[in-house]
Amino acid sequence: MASVHEKNSQPSATDGTTYIPFKPRKGSGSSKSRIPGGYRQAWDRCRRRINQVVLEQCQDTINELVEFAQQYESAQDSSIGIQEIPTALVVGKDRALLSALLSRATHVLTHPEEARVAEGKGKQKARAPPLVIQLEEGDCTNTMSALRALVTGFMTQLEATDPDKEPAVKKRVTATLAPYDMARLVAGYDDYYSSRDDSPNLVVILDRMEVYDAEVLQDVIYACSKYLDSLPFIFATTLSDSYYLQRAFTTATRAMLDPAIFRPSSGAALCSEVVQKAMYDYDSPYDILLGEASVKTLKDIIDRTDGRIEALITALQLIYMEHYRYQGPLLEAVPSLHDKPEPNVVLCVQKVEQAKPSVRDALMALMFVYKRPDPLSDGFRVTNSQYLDPSQYTPESMVNKLHTEHVKTVQNMKTLSYGLNVLHHLTWKFHSLGSYRQEVPLEFLDLLELDARGGDHLEKYATWMLKRGFENTSLSDSADIVREVFKTHISRGGKDYQLPYSVELSEVANHLWECQVKSLPFGTEDKAQLSSYFTKHISSRFGLWNAEPYSELYYTETSGGLKETLDPAPRSVILSALVRPGAYLNCECCDPEEVFAPESMAQRPDTCVLFQRSLDASKLVNIADWFGSFVSVVQHEKVDRTPAQTSAHGLRTRRRRSTDAETDGDDMIEIQKEYQARFIQSAHELEFMGLVQANGRRKEHVLRTVFETTD
Repeated sequence: MASVHEKNSQPSATDGTTYIPFKPRKGSGSSKSRIPGGYRQAWDRCRRRINQVVLEQCQDTINELVEFAQQYESAQDSSIGIQEIPTALVVGKDRALLSALLSRATHVLTHPEEARVAEGKGKQKARAPPLVIQLEEGDCTNTMSALRALVTGFMTQLEATDPDKEPAVKKRVTATLAPYDMARLVAGYDDYYSSRDDSPNLVVILDRMEVYDAEVLQDVIYACSKYLDSLPFIFATTLSDSYYLQRAFTTATRAMLDPAIFRPSSGAALCSEVVQKAMYDYDSPYDILLGEASVKTLKDIIDRTDGRIEALITALQLIYMEHYRYQGPLLEAVPSLHDKPEPNVVLCVQKVEQAKPSVRDALMALMFVYKRPDPLSDGFRVTNSQYLDPSQYTPESMVNKLHTEHVKTVQNMKTLSYGLNVLHHLTWKFHSLGSYRQEVPLEFLDLLELDARGGDHLEKYATWMLKRGFENTSLSDSADIVREVFKTHISRGGKDYQLPYSVELSEVANHLWECQVKSLPFGTEDKAQLSSYFTKHISSRFGLWNAEPYSELYYTETSGGLKETLDPAPRSVILSALVRPGAYLNCECCDPEEVFAPESMAQRPDTCVLFQRSLDASKLVNIADWFGSFVSVVQHEKVDRTPAQTSAHGLRTRRRRSTDAETDGDDMIEIQKEYQARFIQSAHELEFMGLVQANGRRKEHVLRTVFETTD
């Protein structure tokens, strides 16, 4: 039979479900204390590339917004006498992306010298560069403040356009009008542009219209539409739902607007495109190579955030940060994968010589020992001396080997990107032509995950998909697809990227184009041969992440801690910390065993003690009984009641005192008051965290909100 002490020390039913143990990654402690400077340079390169890709994917929407704001006149039918304000509605779920696009369009409008709007057929004559103001949410607390911000903002820009102009009669009249009076803006606008052939539009930016007061916006819309004959207003805003106007505005207000909806590229498709072109394109800054766990983390983040681009950027930054934190000492001793190896061997030798012995050992193992019992990320010590050649263990030989492996790794990354991009391009072209019937090809991240998984999974997939694609595609479409692949991925506009070349594939492609031009038959055997050569050509590029030992230095494997950072569970962590505070505080005053005996629990913070006692009670906790159980624990603490001190973790601690010391009645009263004060404070903390709540009908009880499986 178990003793009473053993019974009390057994963990409760909540321990297995709420306690999250801290599992640090193996390696030296110094690597966790800081992130080397190479991380910042690598992440800056990746972030610039991401911004460039996002801008390229959404450039059409930006151009359309700029063209909309520069339109000469609205295409509305004013025969019924209703003045409608042209309104651009940028709709999408990714609010941060929409705000960035609207900000970029605003920048182009206010800096016309940087504008690069593509010419299109039927483009309307453009006005002078428009005047743009953005109304913030704080400006629209009421109608008067919103109109004041609008009128004052445009008047300031009007005065800045020609500060040396002599004041005219109308300009002097505007000084007598209120700053929120639209007549002031009418007089000022007419004074500055009445003698000119062209006049600018007045563009009003409302970022995230849902956060503004709908009634105030309706008043602003009414005031602007009333003066639309004299003031060419144009509104531009972002919305998460195109039906917001129907829900928030009246029919009369909607009749004053002439909306045009713009839907930029967003969601999972944009995120996959960003990863593909930012990290696995021919011009990408190759700093790291995503591993299987890292790809799964990215896919999970994209799925759970509906493809929000800021979530993807955050996940990539954390992956970079984690990789450089643990591999930082090694990455500091080798040339950056993004740059070419330094031709100055002396500098490289000095860098290796200045590295720590453990770093030199790991580098030697990385380049010379191909059969390692453990992966490099778990740390390495030179113990298998039978694999080593002492003559190679010199800084000069290591630097020469570094340069050789560096060139191979960069080339492998480029050829891997080449194979993945060609396969992704072919399969999705076939899918757009309806060649796959029920099958849907994998996205780029799925292909990347298959390659990182290893084996022949990706090769089997490529063989099957390409065979079905060429079999079910006509001669003309197949010829166009192959021609596009050669132009986009193989020839690359005549640029020399040292990409792989296949004579057999070129011959069968020439035969395909000849059959298209001369209307010759291209039978089943020809299609099978074309599919086979394509599969052979691109499949030889897969699995190159582990072709050279040096590439392991740049191969990432996301740890479980990154998932907790990206997808935190605050309630679970709070419960874990309250049940086992020692795992989080790691202080000397905490019991390392964390048993649930009163003597051990008395060393914990009061809030942890009170929470544990609430778990031992029923759903309705009697406050008097709860206080009694709290006192039964804290009375075991041995303290010297001197002024409170602070421990390393910031909690109050008490000095040890002798249990034999006798206390008189006054001391007992003071101790009881202290227990009551500590109980009340801890109970309020639990109530603030939502772990207990007051019961309205039974004031002497509280209801706990944390239940075990047996409740």
